[in-house]
Amino acid sequence: TYTDTFNVVSADGTPTTVTINILGTNDAAVLSSDVKNLTETNAAADISTSGTLTISDVDSDPHFVAQAGTAGLYGTFAIDADGAWTYTASSAHDEFVAGTTYTDTFNVVSADGTPTTVTINILGTNDAAVITLNGAQDTSVTEKSGVANGTPGDATASGDLNATDVDNAATFTAQVAVAKSYGTFSIDANGTWSYTLDDNNATVQALNSSGANTTLYELVTVTTVDGTQQVIDITINGANDAAVITVNGVQDTSVTEKSGVANGTPGDATASGDLNASDVDNAATFNTQVAVAKSYGTFSIDANGTWSYTLDDNNATVQALNSTGANTTLHELVTVTTVDGTQQVIDITINGANDAAVLSSASVNLTEGNAAADISTSGTLTISDVDSSATFVVQAATAGLYGTFAINAAGAWTYTASSAHDEFIAGQHYTENFDVVSADGTHTSIAIDILGTDDGPPRFAPTDIQLTPSTTTADVSFSSFQFTGTLSATDPDPGGSFVYSITSQSDPGLFSISGNTLSSSLSGLSPSKAYSITVQATQVGDPAGPTYQYSETFQVITGSNGNSSDGLNGANGGDDVLYGNGGADIILGMAGNDTLFGQDGNDTLNGGDGNDRLVGGVGADTLTGGLGADTFYYGSAISDSPVSVANDTITDFVHGVDKIDLSSIDANTVSGGDQAFLFGGFNAATVANSITWSEVGGNTIVRVDVNGNATADFQITLTGTGLGLTASDFVL
Repeated sequence: TYTDTFNVVSADGTPTTVTINILGTNDAAVLSSDVKNLTETNAAADISTSGTLTISDVDSDPHFVAQAGTAGLYGTFAIDADGAWTYTASSAHDEFVAGTTYTDTFNVVSADGTPTTVTINILGTNDAAVITLNGAQDTSVTEKSGVANGTPGDATASGDLNATDVDNAATFTAQVAVAKSYGTFSIDANGTWSYTLDDNNATVQALNSSGANTTLYELVTVTTVDGTQQVIDITINGANDAAVITVNGVQDTSVTEKSGVANGTPGDATASGDLNASDVDNAATFNTQVAVAKSYGTFSIDANGTWSYTLDDNNATVQALNSTGANTTLHELVTVTTVDGTQQVIDITINGANDAAVLSSASVNLTEGNAAADISTSGTLTISDVDSSATFVVQAATAGLYGTFAINAAGAWTYTASSAHDEFIAGQHYTENFDVVSADGTHTSIAIDILGTDDGPPRFAPTDIQLTPSTTTADVSFSSFQFTGTLSATDPDPGGSFVYSITSQSDPGLFSISGNTLSSSLSGLSPSKAYSITVQATQVGDPAGPTYQYSETFQVITGSNGNSSDGLNGANGGDDVLYGNGGADIILGMAGNDTLFGQDGNDTLNGGDGNDRLVGGVGADTLTGGLGADTFYYGSAISDSPVSVANDTITDFVHGVDKIDLSSIDANTVSGGDQAFLFGGFNAATVANSITWSEVGGNTIVRVDVNGNATADFQITLTGTGLGLTASDFVL
């Protein structure tokens, strides 16, 4: 206590005192405080901080109470008397949550007991997960080198990772078929991962098993949920991509043997073609082969793939092939390779052909006699055959021109003929050839030459004289109508020729003969009259025989004009000319080689017997040739049978016997001259400037185009179908 006494005097001088007692107290020291911030790390080293507190004290010693190693929540604290302090903590506080601040506060006291604090704030951070390998990892793949590669490759790598984490879940961030540079990658939360190589990737395909470009690396990063990363290094091993070999265009992969020297066919000894190669990791070229001997021939190929094969026609196995039977084909399998070793087999088919047998032939001479006994000869043919039976096709009694022939399988043959061939002329040779065939079809021949001798005077007179009237295809005008005929005669023992002469005729001077041609004058034939003529044939030579006369009668019959229906009948049986004129006529040729003209109107013409000529003319005519080889003539006007219902009908056309004569019609009216038709055959469409035919409604329709527009201008109906018309059925 501290006392302060004061003397006090009253006015009258009386003294007194005033005493003040002051109790002393401690004046608190003035101290500073401190706050420091630290950040946790995951390193092994500690984290620390330090500082110095200030102090002032008016009534005490200005010092701090020292602390040597005060333990806090997360570290230790020390301070000396002067206020210098330090704080040290472990950095690896695994329990700290990232982003959370953890505070450690320490109380500090001055010597007089005044308190203050030092505060340490520690910011928590993420403790990285620890990733380890869980067993062996397959970290390599091998390309399979494309579709054409000979090795399968290994497109998959896989493994298993393990994660530990003190402050987060120990799992991985999943990836599902995530596209990477050269493939796809997947990993699940537990760390099981797989990688699949993209074998179609161009960079992968460009890898090879040798050389500079053999390996790629795919670096794949995986992450735990706390963000810790791990790189998986996947090695991609290359392989040789087999070249892709394709066919460039059409390949000729067959040959045919020419079957030896005696074969009748040349064969085809060469096959050829062109291959194309593409290769992603090697040069796209072929290993060359030049005339390399194979089993049955030689083979060549250049670097570009152009190849050829030549058959060895002298090879015994090739020669043993045949065109029929069991042994007809061989196969030459030729292997070609690209520079990377890719192979392609070319299959060359070798077709056999029949090797012609080697046969002998024969030629013998006989002389005709006049005796009753036959003449004959014989011999034996030789044969050899490399691919068929060496035998002959047997002939028992083959009839020839003058005798009969026989041959057995071994080649022994005979020929027998009558000696008395009266028709043979003395000194003239008569030859006949017999075709002989081996078992494989090879032909040879035996020639028989018979020398004719004189059989004396002819014993038979000439047998016939044929009179053939000519026919015009236009309407008949009797002012210019004429007949011509060809005369012929035969003798069983010919020798020389015949001379023809007229011995009588109904109209003197009307007919004349030049050589063997009989003609009438250009005028003088009556429209309705019968004519007769007798022709004599005189044979000269071998020696001259008796004369022979032949008489012929023919009649010209003409119908009336107008619209009447005429019935014209060549009933006399001769070579008649029946002329319809106007109207709808019915014209019957009957017997003989008749000529029928319908002229105008819708006529009905029937040639009857004989080789007749029928000219319908204008109108829708019905034409029947009858027996014999008949000819149906059409003039220059297409109106004779236009394309309509009003065209001509031929009721009995016979393929190969009858003919349709269109030679007077110009096949191309738009150009100069008179062109012949083309034959377009069976065709439902009309062909320009051609004759075509088709079958419609049970009939055969013949169509003709004359102006080149492929539209029918002229049409004929043939009754029936299945006629099988050919160009030989027409005179074009």
